[in-house]
Amino acid sequence: MALIPEKPTKRAALLIFVIVGAGLYFFYDSWYTPQREDADAMQARLEQLESANRRAQIVAARGSQDLIERLALYERHVATLETLIPQSHEVPALLNNMAMEARRSDIDLALMRPEPAETGTFYTKRSYEIGVIGEYHEQAVDYDAAVTARFRIQTYVLPGPGEVPPDVPQPEQPGAVSE
Repeated sequence: MALIPEKPTKRAALLIFVIVGAGLYFFYDSWYTPQREDADAMQARLEQLESANRRAQIVAARGSQDLIERLALYERHVATLETLIPQSHEVPALLNNMAMEARRSDIDLALMRPEPAETGTFYTKRSYEIGVIGEYHEQAVDYDAAVTARFRIQTYVLPGPGEVPPDVPQPEQPGAVSE
C-alpha cells in the first residue's frame, strides 16, 4: 500500500499523527464546540440585556422627568388644599359664621354640640352635631309648621404654628426620665 509507509518509524509517526489528530477532533467536538456554543449564547443574552437596559434607561429618563413634573403638580395641589383646611384657632370663627348665616336665613340654631376630636397623623378631625328649626316655605305666610333638622358637620383641622399633631413622636427633653 502506498498510503501506509513501509518503514516502521514512519508508520509509528503516521500512527501518532492519526491518534493526535483524532484526539484533537474529539477534544474540539466534545469540549470546545459546546463551550463555544455556551459562550455564544451568553454573548447573545448579554447583548439582549444591554439593549433592554438602554431602552429602560431611556424610558426612565423620560419617566423621571414626567414623575418630577407630576410630583410638583401634586405638591401644588396639596398646598392649595391645605390653605382650605382651617387651623384650630379658625374653627370658632367658622361656627360663628354658620350661626350668623342661620339667623340671616330665619333659621334658629337649636343645637351645636361638639363631638370628641379624632386625631390623625397630620390633621385632627372635629365633628359637631347641629340641630336647626325653621319654616319649610318662608313664602307661606299662613303656614306655621316648623321643621326640625339634625345633622353632623365635620372639618379637618391643621395644627397651629408650633403645635405638633398628637401622633407625631415628640423629641425627648434633656433630663427627662422615660418610664
